[in-house]
Amino acid sequence: MLKVGYKEWSGVCEALGAGAQTLLLRKGGIAEGKSGFAFRHPRFYLLPTLFHQQAGLLRWESGGEKERDEAGCWLVRYEVELLQEAELRHWEEVEALSPYHVWQESVVRERFLDKGVPSIRAALVRVRKLERTWPWEEGSDLSGCRSWVEREWREGEAAPASEPVMAEEKFQALRETVASLWQSKQ
Repeated sequence: MLKVGYKEWSGVCEALGAGAQTLLLRKGGIAEGKSGFAFRHPRFYLLPTLFHQQAGLLRWESGGEKERDEAGCWLVRYEVELLQEAELRHWEEVEALSPYHVWQESVVRERFLDKGVPSIRAALVRVRKLERTWPWEEGSDLSGCRSWVEREWREGEAAPASEPVMAEEKFQALRETVASLWQSKQ
Protein backbone atom coordinates (compact mmCIF):
# COMPACT_ATOMS: atom_id res chain seq x y z
CA MET A 1 0.00 0.00 0.00
CA LEU A 2 1.25 3.46 -0.88
CA LYS A 3 1.16 6.66 1.08
CA VAL A 4 0.30 9.45 -1.31
CA GLY A 5 1.18 13.13 -1.08
CA TYR A 6 -0.28 15.98 -3.12
CA LYS A 7 1.91 19.06 -3.54
CA GLU A 8 0.01 22.30 -3.03
CA TRP A 9 0.85 25.88 -2.11
CA SER A 10 1.34 26.30 1.61
CA GLY A 11 -1.30 29.03 1.87
CA VAL A 12 -3.84 26.83 0.09
CA CYS A 13 -3.06 23.97 2.49
CA GLU A 14 -3.74 26.34 5.40
CA ALA A 15 -7.01 27.52 3.83
CA LEU A 16 -8.12 23.91 3.30
CA GLY A 17 -7.21 23.15 6.91
CA ALA A 18 -9.22 26.14 8.15
CA GLY A 19 -12.29 25.19 6.10
CA ALA A 20 -11.94 28.35 3.98
CA GLN A 21 -11.41 26.24 0.85
CA THR A 22 -13.08 22.97 -0.13
CA LEU A 23 -11.94 22.59 -3.73
CA LEU A 24 -8.75 21.71 -5.52
CA LEU A 25 -8.20 23.13 -9.00
CA ARG A 26 -5.39 21.76 -11.14
CA LYS A 27 -4.29 21.83 -14.76
CA GLY A 28 -1.14 19.78 -14.34
CA GLY A 29 2.58 20.22 -14.14
CA ILE A 30 5.31 19.34 -16.60
CA ALA A 31 5.77 15.91 -14.98
CA GLU A 32 2.12 15.00 -15.67
CA GLY A 33 2.96 14.60 -19.36
CA LYS A 34 0.74 14.96 -22.42
CA SER A 35 -2.29 13.36 -20.78
CA GLY A 36 -2.29 16.12 -18.17
CA PHE A 37 -3.35 16.03 -14.57
CA ALA A 38 -5.81 13.57 -13.04
CA PHE A 39 -7.09 13.14 -9.50
CA ARG A 40 -5.80 9.56 -9.28
CA HIS A 41 -6.13 8.89 -5.57
CA PRO A 42 -9.21 8.77 -3.32
CA ARG A 43 -7.18 9.73 -0.21
CA PHE A 44 -3.94 11.64 0.14
CA TYR A 45 -1.92 14.00 2.35
CA LEU A 46 -1.26 17.67 1.61
CA LEU A 47 2.41 18.50 1.09
CA PRO A 48 2.80 22.29 1.59
CA THR A 49 5.14 23.95 -0.87
CA LEU A 50 6.24 27.48 -1.67
CA PHE A 51 7.67 26.48 -5.06
CA HIS A 52 5.30 28.52 -7.26
CA GLN A 53 3.57 30.52 -4.54
CA GLN A 54 3.97 34.28 -4.64
CA ALA A 55 2.53 36.98 -2.39
CA GLY A 56 -0.74 38.40 -3.61
CA LEU A 57 -1.91 35.33 -5.54
CA LEU A 58 -4.32 34.19 -2.84
CA ARG A 59 -7.42 35.75 -1.30
CA TRP A 60 -6.32 34.33 2.03
CA GLU A 61 -4.07 35.65 4.77
CA SER A 62 -1.66 32.88 5.69
CA GLY A 63 -1.22 32.11 9.35
CA GLY A 64 2.42 31.28 8.74
CA GLU A 65 2.39 27.50 9.24
CA LYS A 66 5.90 26.14 8.75
CA GLU A 67 6.35 23.99 5.64
CA ARG A 68 9.52 22.21 6.84
CA ASP A 69 11.07 21.18 10.12
CA GLU A 70 14.70 21.71 11.13
CA ALA A 71 15.71 18.42 9.44
CA GLY A 72 14.13 19.53 6.15
CA CYS A 73 11.14 17.18 6.37
CA TRP A 74 7.85 18.42 4.91
CA LEU A 75 5.32 18.99 7.71
CA VAL A 76 2.07 17.22 6.90
CA ARG A 77 -0.98 18.46 8.82
CA TYR A 78 -3.92 17.44 6.65
CA GLU A 79 -5.41 14.34 5.07
CA VAL A 80 -7.78 14.72 2.14
CA GLU A 81 -10.60 12.57 0.80
CA LEU A 82 -11.64 13.10 -2.81
CA LEU A 83 -15.44 13.16 -3.00
CA GLN A 84 -16.34 14.53 -6.40
CA GLU A 85 -14.49 15.75 -9.44
CA ALA A 86 -15.15 17.29 -12.82
CA GLU A 87 -13.31 18.64 -15.82
CA LEU A 88 -14.59 22.14 -16.44
CA ARG A 89 -14.33 23.50 -19.99
CA HIS A 90 -16.23 26.79 -19.71
CA TRP A 91 -14.94 29.80 -17.79
CA GLU A 92 -18.41 30.52 -16.35
CA GLU A 93 -18.36 27.09 -14.63
CA VAL A 94 -14.99 27.81 -13.10
CA GLU A 95 -15.97 31.33 -12.08
CA ALA A 96 -19.02 29.97 -10.20
CA LEU A 97 -16.64 28.08 -7.89
CA SER A 98 -14.93 31.25 -6.65
CA PRO A 99 -16.60 31.18 -3.19
CA TYR A 100 -15.10 27.74 -2.52
CA HIS A 101 -11.40 28.48 -3.05
CA VAL A 102 -8.87 31.18 -2.13
CA TRP A 103 -6.90 31.66 -5.38
CA GLN A 104 -7.06 35.05 -7.07
CA GLU A 105 -9.13 35.00 -10.26
CA SER A 106 -6.01 35.76 -12.32
CA VAL A 107 -4.31 32.56 -11.06
CA VAL A 108 -7.32 30.39 -11.85
CA ARG A 109 -7.79 31.98 -15.28
CA GLU A 110 -4.11 31.44 -16.13
CA ARG A 111 -4.39 27.75 -15.18
CA PHE A 112 -7.67 27.41 -17.08
CA LEU A 113 -6.15 28.83 -20.28
CA ASP A 114 -2.76 27.09 -19.93
CA LYS A 115 -1.50 24.92 -22.80
CA GLY A 116 -3.99 26.49 -25.21
CA VAL A 117 -6.85 24.28 -24.05
CA PRO A 118 -9.49 26.02 -21.92
CA SER A 119 -10.14 23.53 -19.12
CA ILE A 120 -9.29 22.73 -15.52
CA ARG A 121 -9.77 19.74 -13.21
CA ALA A 122 -11.79 20.52 -10.09
CA ALA A 123 -12.33 18.33 -7.04
CA LEU A 124 -14.52 18.70 -4.00
CA VAL A 125 -12.53 17.39 -1.04
CA ARG A 126 -13.15 16.58 2.62
CA VAL A 127 -10.18 17.73 4.70
CA ARG A 128 -9.16 16.20 8.01
CA LYS A 129 -6.59 17.63 10.40
CA LEU A 130 -4.06 15.15 11.72
CA GLU A 131 -3.90 14.95 15.51
CA ARG A 132 -0.18 15.76 15.26
CA THR A 133 2.12 17.11 12.56
CA TRP A 134 3.63 14.27 10.59
CA PRO A 135 7.10 14.61 8.98
CA TRP A 136 7.46 13.53 5.34
CA GLU A 137 11.13 13.15 4.46
CA GLU A 138 12.61 15.18 1.62
CA GLY A 139 13.53 13.17 -1.47
CA SER A 140 14.14 13.50 -5.19
CA ASP A 141 10.54 12.41 -5.80
CA LEU A 142 9.40 15.76 -4.36
CA SER A 143 11.34 17.91 -6.81
CA GLY A 144 10.04 19.33 -10.05
CA CYS A 145 6.62 20.14 -11.43
CA ARG A 146 4.69 17.10 -10.29
CA SER A 147 1.51 17.01 -8.27
CA TRP A 148 1.66 13.50 -6.80
CA VAL A 149 4.28 11.80 -4.64
CA GLU A 150 3.83 8.08 -3.96
CA ARG A 151 5.92 6.18 -1.42
CA GLU A 152 5.87 2.81 0.25
CA TRP A 153 5.05 2.80 3.95
CA ARG A 154 8.05 1.90 6.09
CA GLU A 155 7.68 -0.95 8.53
CA GLY A 156 5.91 0.28 11.65
CA GLU A 157 5.05 3.64 10.06
CA ALA A 158 1.48 4.90 10.36
CA ALA A 159 -0.21 8.24 9.87
CA PRO A 160 -1.73 9.95 12.90
CA ALA A 161 -5.49 9.86 13.44
CA SER A 162 -7.46 12.78 11.99
CA GLU A 163 -10.68 14.75 12.47
CA PRO A 164 -12.74 16.67 9.85
CA VAL A 165 -11.99 20.40 9.80
CA MET A 166 -15.61 21.28 8.99
CA ALA A 167 -18.75 20.19 10.84
CA GLU A 168 -20.73 17.49 9.02
CA GLU A 169 -23.91 19.54 8.56
CA LYS A 170 -22.05 22.53 7.14
CA PHE A 171 -19.99 20.33 4.84
CA GLN A 172 -23.01 18.44 3.48
CA ALA A 173 -24.77 21.71 2.66
CA LEU A 174 -21.67 22.91 0.82
CA ARG A 175 -21.36 19.57 -0.98
CA GLU A 176 -24.95 19.87 -2.24
CA THR A 177 -24.29 23.39 -3.52
CA VAL A 178 -21.18 22.34 -5.42
CA ALA A 179 -22.96 19.23 -6.76
CA SER A 180 -25.68 21.47 -8.18
CA LEU A 181 -23.01 23.49 -10.01
CA TRP A 182 -21.51 20.29 -11.45
CA GLN A 183 -24.61 18.20 -12.13
CA SER A 184 -24.07 18.14 -15.90
CA LYS A 185 -20.26 18.02 -15.74
CA GLN A 186 -19.68 14.53 -14.27
